[in-house]
Amino acid sequence: MTADRNRCWQVARYPYPGELLNTALFDWCEEAVPEPADPGDQLPGE
Repeated sequence: MTADRNRCWQVARYPYPGELLNTALFDWCEEAVPEPADPGDQLPGE
């Protein structure tokens, strides 16, 4: 596992009444970590 990715579970669909929760209800997602903002772009005092 590397630290340059954001990883999370997202709800793929909601369960039917009486259906037990399981991994089929969720999707695994990965997104690139956003680049940090350039400190020179901030206004003085922020």
